[in-house]
Amino acid sequence: MVPLLKQPNRKWNGVAYTQIIRPGKEKPFMGRSIRTDRWRYTEWEAGAMGAELYDHQNDPQEFNNLMQGNTKVPQAVLKQLKKQLRSTVEGTVPSSPIVRKKL
Repeated sequence: MVPLLKQPNRKWNGVAYTQIIRPGKEKPFMGRSIRTDRWRYTEWEAGAMGAELYDHQNDPQEFNNLMQGNTKVPQAVLKQLKKQLRSTVEGTVPSSPIVRKKL
């Protein structure tokens, strides 16, 4: 990341990953995303709590989740994004001292 901060116009593979733990009714759950120059794909709790796919070329504000409704999902793109995401970022909340049960 440091090279890009020093030289923002530097070439790179154009892929970014994010991960977040959200509180849930019964227990926390994990969200993970992959963002390319065109797409953002997100899975909640390894997909068990839903998924989102946005086409930033046609929907830069992410108003239309392609994983919902009657929208045709580009299956080849979805397959590749899932493969990259799942091979790079953990999809469930790790059991560690940081994650505590509600008292």
